[in-house]
Amino acid sequence: PDSAIHIRLLRVFRINKSSTEPNVRCQLTTWPEDSAPSYYAISYTWGDPLLRTDILVNGKRMRVRQNCEYVLKQAFWQGGSRYHWVDAICINQDDLEEKAEQVARMATIFSKALRVLACVGKHADGSKSFFRFVRKHAESFSRHAQSHTDQDYIGEGLTWWLLFFRPWKIPSLSKRLQVFLQRGYFTRLWVFQELFHARAV
Repeated sequence: PDSAIHIRLLRVFRINKSSTEPNVRCQLTTWPEDSAPSYYAISYTWGDPLLRTDILVNGKRMRVRQNCEYVLKQAFWQGGSRYHWVDAICINQDDLEEKAEQVARMATIFSKALRVLACVGKHADGSKSFFRFVRKHAESFSRHAQSHTDQDYIGEGLTWWLLFFRPWKIPSLSKRLQVFLQRGYFTRLWVFQELFHARAV
């Protein structure tokens, strides 16, 4: 099919824990762009090219970087067998012409996705406790933000919320956020385009 008007979508339908078989089993299908099912686009970093593993795609082994396998596992754990778009698999990396076409269509692919999954990597350096705090207090912050409509930016709203309700948390949260934002994900230029065009992240 013409890659300019078709899109490949991936469904992860099984995660194994076998020591002899690939852990991730997927199905890859091709759809006309105007009749494709709803899908989630995955935004991530490719990672170390030397760290590779096998997954099964349509019953055949495919060699991918470990980061790709990890984000597919995350996608499955988060939403089961939804349709996903991930560049390393949904673009034929051996076809230079197709790669060029797909790169030119990246904004369209991400803007048409139901949601963009931002996969920033595994927990490290206190990120788990940071996100636990965020999840725990998200509702409280949301109520505070809605009651302060004069705040122009989310960052300002968050600062005020912390000062009023959790001032003792500021030093540790600030440090963990600073470390978190230094991850390779946030230095990748493509990320800004992927997230900018997203309906929801």
